[in-house]
Amino acid sequence: EDGIRDYKVTGVQTCALPICPQVIVRYYMSGTVLKLFLYIIILLLYRFIDKPTLVPFAIAFVLHYFIFTAFEVVSLLKQFRTR
Repeated sequence: EDGIRDYKVTGVQTCALPICPQVIVRYYMSGTVLKLFLYIIILLLYRFIDKPTLVPFAIAFVLHYFIFTAFEVVSLLKQFRTR
């Protein structure tokens, strides 16, 4: 088995391997870039589906994207500061 287990706890690992912060940042940034490209593709597809309402849709879409990204960054910063 991997990890240390308590006899009272079944199926739960009670120790964790140390995680390098650079690896976390790399995965976070690559995930953010992939999401951004996916959202750009969604906007381009929407352009072909419903062109007359593209501008309001794009403004709302980008606004929600930035709000979510800000929330995500603040949450991660709070989590890293507690460690």
